[in-house]
Amino acid sequence: MTQTERRIMYVLLHARGQTVTYEALLERVWNITTSGPGEAHLVRVNVARVRPKLLPPLRIETHRGVGYRLVQVGA
Repeated sequence: MTQTERRIMYVLLHARGQTVTYEALLERVWNITTSGPGEAHLVRVNVARVRPKLLPPLRIETHRGVGYRLVQVGA
């Protein structure tokens, strides 16, 4: 994983089971405090790069228009 991908995982792991908004990820991973369509795309692309690197039972769920949540499959 890249450093950015590790930061995304760190944020999601610490909020496990809770939805982390696009804005929260932008602030905590990239230190961006204002967001627009380009920034949301930045989050989506990087989360897409993290997903195939996760080992079961962990999975990232998308909450369309809101953000992402790290869950444990089968729990």
